[in-house]
Amino acid sequence: SMSSLNSLSPASFILSFPSIAPVIKVCANSKTSQKMQDNIDIDVSTVIDGKESIKEAGERLFKELIEVLNGKKTKTEILKHHEFAIYLTQPTL
Repeated sequence: SMSSLNSLSPASFILSFPSIAPVIKVCANSKTSQKMQDNIDIDVSTVIDGKESIKEAGERLFKELIEVLNGKKTKTEILKHHEFAIYLTQPTL
């Protein structure tokens, strides 16, 4: 009901609704990817380490995108991270 929505704090309001779109988290730092492997979908540190070309990493990312479009859950979805923020970088009219 609308009255129950009005009683929610802004933080709980945001967390009470599903994400607006799946988020595929990509990381190019091997230490961060390792530490946050439960949160990172694609580790492209292989490019920086010289183990993979940018094209190959891009192809892996594209394949992951297609899988997500076909229903594969992202780490964000699996962990039920539903918060989001929109940042403005310049004034709008």
